[in-house]
Amino acid sequence: MFNFTVEKTTHMNRKLIFFALVLTTVFVACTVKPGSTSESGDESPYGKLMAEVMAIHDEVMPQMSKLYELKKSLGEKTETLSDSETDKELRTKIEAATQSLEKADEGMMNWMRNFEDPGENDPEKAVAYLQKEKEKVLEVKKQMLESIQTAEQILQ
Repeated sequence: MFNFTVEKTTHMNRKLIFFALVLTTVFVACTVKPGSTSESGDESPYGKLMAEVMAIHDEVMPQMSKLYELKKSLGEKTETLSDSETDKELRTKIEAATQSLEKADEGMMNWMRNFEDPGENDPEKAVAYLQKEKEKVLEVKKQMLESIQTAEQILQ
């Protein structure tokens, strides 16, 4: 029995360490580099748009840990459900909410992975690119906030 507890605790510690490393990596990857446009106060259309895109990202990025916690809480709630009709309906809602959280998480990760600073060499192309990216990150924000709200309602 003692070995099981040690193994379970070690497994949980590994999960927590892994989660902390992932979050740290994400936050480091998402920080604005010194001297970048959004820090330099660039008032050009490019600079303003880049600052807007990054502000939206920075607003929702901290919600990533909330997504993880909600997925975990929904999973724990699922484990307590019985086979009654009421619980089956709740289980279906939980599964949909979990998928929504996963989709929002993946949406943010994909956006971050694919986003590139277009630079100011061709201002027209850069502004057009940033406008599209702003739309994408706004959609990611919407997905994240809606999935969080749904999960929180289920857990109340």
